[in-house]
Amino acid sequence: MISTPRILLLILLLTVTFSIPSRVQAQDAESADSSEESAEEEEQAADQEAAQQTMEMATPAEETPAVAEDKMIKAIEIIGNKTISTPKILTQIKSRVGLQYLETVVSEDIKRLYNTGYFTDVRSKIEEQDGGTKLIFEVQEKPVIGEITFSDIKRFKTDNLLKEIKTKPGDFLDNKQVKEDVKTLQEFYAKKGMTDAKVESEIYV
Repeated sequence: MISTPRILLLILLLTVTFSIPSRVQAQDAESADSSEESAEEEEQAADQEAAQQTMEMATPAEETPAVAEDKMIKAIEIIGNKTISTPKILTQIKSRVGLQYLETVVSEDIKRLYNTGYFTDVRSKIEEQDGGTKLIFEVQEKPVIGEITFSDIKRFKTDNLLKEIKTKPGDFLDNKQVKEDVKTLQEFYAKKGMTDAKVESEIYV
């Protein structure tokens, strides 16, 4: 029997666990693969639906009162950022102090901030200021990975496994990348002759 490693990614208050069980019977493996594909399809559909709902919730129209688009932006404020600096966030948007407030531009700014991969939620709102508009972006950052550890390792060293994955300490948690790392480790073990090894990931709060 092959002793399988258990990979732990400590992410702030979260722990992402990659587990690689022992060899399984061919019939069980085939059944598991089928169930896994079905579960993955359902998970992807759920992720897409959740992402769409989040984007709909984040549109300026839902977060801001009606405003005349001929008003000038007097100030821009960023709320909720802890790791990413305000100047860095401001470089990602096109709204600028001194320019006309346009909801279409703000909506695109929200999409740009999402696309940075730093945030799980981005919202905007406005306030009246000095005869113009104060534009406020409220962001929620993704958790930051603090440490990556492995347990139950006998055949491979921690450094060897760390080199195989792209998720690194200090990175923002990227669920898509974690899934890619799972596949990478699966292929790694298969190349080493452990074709029955199975890699999974779990997140603990």
